[in-house]
Amino acid sequence: MRERSLSAPGKLLLFGEHAAVYGYPAVGIALDRGLSLTFTPRRAGGPKGETRCRWRMKMQGHADPTVALDEERFSHHLEEALGRYGRAGAHLPPGDITLYPDLPLGSGFGSSAALCTALARLAWESAPEPELLWRFAHDLEKYFHGTPSGIDTGLSALGGTQAFHFSVSGALPSASPCVLPAMHLVAGSIPREKDTLTLVAGVRRRLEERTAETESLLRTLGETSSSVIREANRGESSLARFGEAMNVAQEILQRLELSVPLLERILARGRKAGAAGAKLSGAGGGGAFYLACADGATARAVESAIRELLPPGSTLFHLRTGPHKRNQAEGITPGQTSQRN
Repeated sequence: MRERSLSAPGKLLLFGEHAAVYGYPAVGIALDRGLSLTFTPRRAGGPKGETRCRWRMKMQGHADPTVALDEERFSHHLEEALGRYGRAGAHLPPGDITLYPDLPLGSGFGSSAALCTALARLAWESAPEPELLWRFAHDLEKYFHGTPSGIDTGLSALGGTQAFHFSVSGALPSASPCVLPAMHLVAGSIPREKDTLTLVAGVRRRLEERTAETESLLRTLGETSSSVIREANRGESSLARFGEAMNVAQEILQRLELSVPLLERILARGRKAGAAGAKLSGAGGGGAFYLACADGATARAVESAIRELLPPGSTLFHLRTGPHKRNQAEGITPGQTSQRN
């Protein structure tokens, strides 16, 4: 295998966080940034004293001591996945892999999913079917998240804006393209106060202790996500309705104790500056968030208004959505053949 360089996008989860754990649908968008890598093959064995890892990995930029990758354990995990998918053509000789993240790690933008998708692409000389790519990336992401939903790797592997529906517990969801209203999103992140496992466990504990109230809140989150997807599919979506749904979802997420005071101040400042809606994205506890704006001028005003509230270690950028943005891949129902050409 020759030296290769490739990349995969991160994601922004728009609706469905936490509710998706309980079977409700979710919708998200692949970002215009994520993670790139360069693979340089080397001979197996190597000089005496060389690492036993088949793949040596080095991270460039966005160094974060709280986000560690155990090279030996992950290499073993990758080798096992390649063994399972070998008959489908997956193969990766020993080599050095240099990673170049374009997003902060561990902030809710799907950096681990982007890594897994980039490695999945590396495992085939020519691009495999999108569903196969997704499945392999999902298998790799179990190293990071144990039982991932498949949403993050689905967005990274399929691209575009996708709606996800769950039918069987533990199985990958089905995915279908979703056309959002034309708008400018101001996305960012602040340092997280809690990790994903702690936040998910907190919702589960709340569900056990305050069952009726928590079920009602999760149902509202799920119904909000379903409504956004339904309106998008019917061509009835608008910035005003999308923003209203964002604000409803954020209120529920706050009641579930998934937001933090600093983020609430940022979102309130953004709404005051003209954003139609503002909410967290992903697990919460800090991390990723986004605000929906009508145009570039409003987005710039929102960026300017919230920037002074951002602590060190934060990030802020902006992207566009709408009918003018084509999905990069067709929708996939796992188990069916992709119709992508």
